[in-house]
Amino acid sequence: VKKGVESAGYGSKVEIYQVPETFQEKDPEQMPEHQKPNIPFIVTEKLAEADGFLFGIPARFGQFPTQFKKFLDSSSQLLGKKSLNNKFGGIFFSMDTQPSGQASTITNNGAISKKEKEVAQFQGKKFAELVTAYVKGRQE
Repeated sequence: VKKGVESAGYGSKVEIYQVPETFQEKDPEQMPEHQKPNIPFIVTEKLAEADGFLFGIPARFGQFPTQFKKFLDSSSQLLGKKSLNNKFGGIFFSMDTQPSGQASTITNNGAISKKEKEVAQFQGKKFAELVTAYVKGRQE
C-alpha cells in the first residue's frame, strides 16, 4: 500500500505506525512477536494531522484485535473536536493463518500472492490520488 501511495507521484508523505499493545509489560523481551521495535506507536493526535489514513488490520477470528478497538475508542476526543472532519480513511486486512476468519473479511486466500500485492499498491495509489485531489481543491 505504501508503494502505491508513493507511486502516485504527488509527493504524498507516508508514515507507518503500529497501534500500542494493551499489555503493561515494559521489558522488550516480553514484546509480542508481531510488534515491530523499529516502528513507532501511533497516538490519536496523528490522525488529526493527516489528510488521510489507511489502517492495515490483522483479523483474529474474524474480528479486528482489541488493541485496535482501544485505539479507535481513544479517538473519540478528536470526533468531539471535529478534528477528523474532511479526512479520508480506508482499511485493508491480513491474516497469518488459513482459517483465521477470512470468510468474514472477504479474503479467503493463503499467503500474499503477487495479485494481492498489486491490489494493495493499486489501493494505495488510488487513495493518494483521491486525497490529493481533495486537498488541492480545498486549497484553491
